Amino acid sequence: LKTEYFTAVIFLNLIWISWGCNMTDTYIEQKIIERFLTIADTFDDGDNTPVITSPVTDTDGNVTYPNIQFPNMSFKRPVSGIWFEIFFLPSMPQQQELGSAGRNRWNGLVQINVNYPKDSGTYEPNFAFDCIAGKFRRGDIFNGIRVQQSAYRSSALIHDDYYSMPVTIWCQADLDN
Repeated sequence: LKTEYFTAVIFLNLIWISWGCNMTDTYIEQKIIERFLTIADTFDDGDNTPVITSPVTDTDGNVTYPNIQFPNMSFKRPVSGIWFEIFFLPSMPQQQELGSAGRNRWNGLVQINVNYPKDSGTYEPNFAFDCIAGKFRRGDIFNGIRVQQSAYRSSALIHDDYYSMPVTIWCQADLDN
């Protein structure tokens, strides 16, 4: 699993470098996804299953995770087990330094919905939340991104056939103009 994860991360970084991109909120989105994917090495003590399902590479070389719904990506919801939805809600950057070369401050949040079959208890969703919260603690800094408030969960939502626990992470970074 580690090799597959790092292959996906290296691929994403090579694309980023080849495009010659500056650090923008899309860069922050990518780095937050990478940080989230590091919980792939976490296993549930109860049944020794990974929190994140091993990645799959399709015939075109695209790497996907069967239990993660990324923004604007096709996704087939698993019939059983936990699955995640990721949403990015960036704000408008605010000027932080003077001059055209001055950096801008970006504040935003990431919402990761932890979803689980309805009437299946809360052990696995709570375990997944604990894994996410362990990677996004207030004061953590990674790739120039600061976690402003520890990951927290909101009241769960019950849908027709699944339970959904919203997990929110507030982040901040200073971006090149």
